[in-house]
Amino acid sequence: MHHPKKGWSALVMLIMALGFSLEASADVQRQIQGEAAARVNHESPVALARSYFQVFVQGDVEGMLECYLPESRMAVQGMLGYVKPTMADASELRYEVASEAGDQATVKVAGPYVTPAGEQKTVETTIKLRKLDTGWYLDDL
Repeated sequence: MHHPKKGWSALVMLIMALGFSLEASADVQRQIQGEAAARVNHESPVALARSYFQVFVQGDVEGMLECYLPESRMAVQGMLGYVKPTMADASELRYEVASEAGDQATVKVAGPYVTPAGEQKTVETTIKLRKLDTGWYLDDL
């Protein structure tokens, strides 16, 4: 004889297990985002620029995303999946605030770096940043 209650209890257990699994996935995603946020310093324009190049050298996509304005992350996320680090060592880069007014700033980044192939190169670029209540973020796509 078939017991409908047994079938329902198995189905309820399966649904509960799936629910716990989805909740665990969301928890893992929040943990990854929290760890990325901990690796990025939003305190000043120079601190954010330095953090960005550090996570870039490490190939840390979550860390790079954390550097961008929250409303820009979806647009940037697709591009970052294809980015391969072009720097193996960026410890010699210099960071200088070129301008800062209110919630806007630009930081000049210049200096030598080493490629993953061991080549010595130089970079000179200016990045735009914007300040939110939570700190400084890249405002440049």
